[in-house]
Amino acid sequence: MLRKLYKWALLSICVVLAGCSNDNFTIEGVITDIGEHPIKASYVNEAGVQKVEVPTEGGRFLIEGTSTNYTMVQLFNFRNELITKVIMKNGDDLKLKGTLNHKYLIEMKGSEVNEDWNNFRRENHSFYSDENIESVNTKIEEYVAKNGNKIASLALILFDYNNLDNSTKAHELLNSLDEKAIPASLIKAYSDIKALTKATKDDSRIYHSLPFYNQNDSLTSFMPLRGKMSLLYFADKDDDRKPIIATLDTLFYNYKNTPKGKSQLQIADIMLDNDTMSWKRTLRGEDTDWQHFWAVGGIMNPTVNEMLVTRTPYFIMLDSVGHTIYRGESIDSIMAIADARLIKMSEKEKAKARDKKEKEKEKKRKEKQRILNEKNRFNNKTAKLKTR
Repeated sequence: MLRKLYKWALLSICVVLAGCSNDNFTIEGVITDIGEHPIKASYVNEAGVQKVEVPTEGGRFLIEGTSTNYTMVQLFNFRNELITKVIMKNGDDLKLKGTLNHKYLIEMKGSEVNEDWNNFRRENHSFYSDENIESVNTKIEEYVAKNGNKIASLALILFDYNNLDNSTKAHELLNSLDEKAIPASLIKAYSDIKALTKATKDDSRIYHSLPFYNQNDSLTSFMPLRGKMSLLYFADKDDDRKPIIATLDTLFYNYKNTPKGKSQLQIADIMLDNDTMSWKRTLRGEDTDWQHFWAVGGIMNPTVNEMLVTRTPYFIMLDSVGHTIYRGESIDSIMAIADARLIKMSEKEKAKARDKKEKEKEKKRKEKQRILNEKNRFNNKTAKLKTR
């Protein structure tokens, strides 16, 4: 008995010391009906996916983790059944108490976001327990309408709202939030945590057609089967695009065609930001020849989410039948794969392709000038008629 008292006295001291540190976060809890089985936790930080398993004694446990920015931490029992979800970052100290049989009535004390989020679950525990999805959705919509300045509203939308497939309504809710209530790290955590539900990255899947919107705001599809290799560049307006575009431009002209003119490499630039006007202005300034698309909903877009894209800039390379042969952030890796699989154009062929592009640009410029001249002549005639 004395040994146990000493052990938990020491644990309490550790919790106090950890709570004073800005280098980690702590979750101290008591789940009274968990017995002596361990508790598991999973979350995503700057280093990637983190999984923790800690022992319990009389249902008591202590979890320590580290995340510079807000992240969502999921707690599970030894059967991998979800106990609860909380939002943590370094410096946070959370205490919770409850039972597995009434997990939506768990008590929490700690940061404002966790207390707000948990109070919502407690107030609506009957809907959660009965899996009354429509009522939970309605309550979340009502809460968000009144609490647009709270991070708990974002947590509810991302992690409890069951109507995310309704992109119009989901965007309406997200757009109603104050900027300070939308930590970018939580948006990323949504996709990363969702990816954890897949046992492995399903890179064995074949992508025949990828639906996105084009520059004319029309829904269309990118078709990997039309090229020997396809490179998807997932982008955001805040990315440093210049060096990426320069490298992709070189890549495009190095491997675009075989000497016979057969297409080898397709490149698709897929914008994940909501500001389409800014995106179109950016494209006009870059004047690139590959395909350009916009993914409605960003990382929550069904196609993007299905492809496990959780950040930008990010690249996925597909072969001629739509298999994934690379995913990640390394352009050097992409160039190495292209070197190994594609026939590089000669300098003469590249010069010819660029010369063709310049001629097309000059033709477009002259046509624009012709139209402008015609418009000016028409305006001048109209002005003369008015003065008579």
